[in-house]
Amino acid sequence: MHDNHTDSEAGYTLLETLVAFVILSMSVTAFFQAWSVSSNSARRAADQSSAVAVADSLLNRIGTSDLPLRPGIFEANEAELPYWRVEIEPYASAPDGGTHLFMVRMTVSDSRGSTPLLDIDTLRLLTL
Repeated sequence: MHDNHTDSEAGYTLLETLVAFVILSMSVTAFFQAWSVSSNSARRAADQSSAVAVADSLLNRIGTSDLPLRPGIFEANEAELPYWRVEIEPYASAPDGGTHLFMVRMTVSDSRGSTPLLDIDTLRLLTL
């Protein structure tokens, strides 16, 4: 039997195999980079959601015995995560002295000293 194929047409060449491996490795690398970015985004979204829940809870506690509406700085204890800090300072008072407006600054972050996940500034009214 005589084969009609020449040597250059028989099977894959080394160059074709190398090109296939390069394309495959680039595809796998792109997939893992996309997966990494996606998982980091999902973790960040979960952290943001947790920060919003903590901030909502803190806003509801302002004016109670836990967080009295008076000038001062209130912080999470060392064991609490996410870390939070609430700073309350006088903003304005009515001339009769019976109504006081306070600036409330709240920060929620992963841990003490890290980049904040959430910053909120709001005003609270106290009437005596």
